[in-house]
Amino acid sequence: MDELSHLITGEALLNANDFWKTMELQPIVTLENGRTWSFERVQMEMNGKTVYQITGTDITEEARLQWELERDNLRLKAMNRRLRQYGQDVQEATREKEILRAKTRVHDEIGQVLLQTRQFLSGTLGDAESVCAAWRQNVRLLLGKYADEQHVDTFDQLARAACAIGVTIERRGILPAEGTENAQLAEAAAHECLTNLVRHAGGTRLEIIGEKTASGWRVRYLNDGSTPSGPIVEGSGLSALRTRTEAAGGKMDIEYAPRFELTLALPEERQEIP
Repeated sequence: MDELSHLITGEALLNANDFWKTMELQPIVTLENGRTWSFERVQMEMNGKTVYQITGTDITEEARLQWELERDNLRLKAMNRRLRQYGQDVQEATREKEILRAKTRVHDEIGQVLLQTRQFLSGTLGDAESVCAAWRQNVRLLLGKYADEQHVDTFDQLARAACAIGVTIERRGILPAEGTENAQLAEAAAHECLTNLVRHAGGTRLEIIGEKTASGWRVRYLNDGSTPSGPIVEGSGLSALRTRTEAAGGKMDIEYAPRFELTLALPEERQEIP
């Protein structure tokens, strides 16, 4: 104990009461040599007299384990914070993806009906009943009354819509399986190319060429419309399509010479779309 007194107070243990006064406020102390000691004073009766016993216990190992436990707890708290943040980020990304998907569908559907209406008003194609039916369908879409419908439009439906505005769609090669995220992206691109073909290029034919690659899929879109005079300026439709494609791990390229060509490079299907 005398040696400990020297290490702790710098003095020999001449008075136990003075030593305890020094230790009473901080009975656990770590010395310069790395050892940790715990001190305790116990009142005792001996030969009818009250005496005090001061006990010093080496708790270096216990202190080390306590320190490691506290360190691990801090690491777990930090990990939990990161996991909670990750969960929030995933939820936010999912919500934004659903909003973008809904906006894209509204954009595609309304674009189609506007083209169909223009064809009818110009006296080129269509009739009043089909135009009214198309607008009623879009009103139901905006009111959210598609709960019982299939989540993704098929290419057959797209081909029928194209036919109504005087455009022929030709598909060649191999395309992603129906119901997958890639199939949804491929159809969204077809909607956008179809809309831009009639609105800006004045064409009547859209080619869709699919190819299975080592890393996933490659889908090309070409048309017989007028050649763009310069680089394509991406509006809301193409920008939304690019955002969706890149969010899915794919890539979108647009060429304007010698003719318009949009290409999607998509990864392997990761999940089925419910």
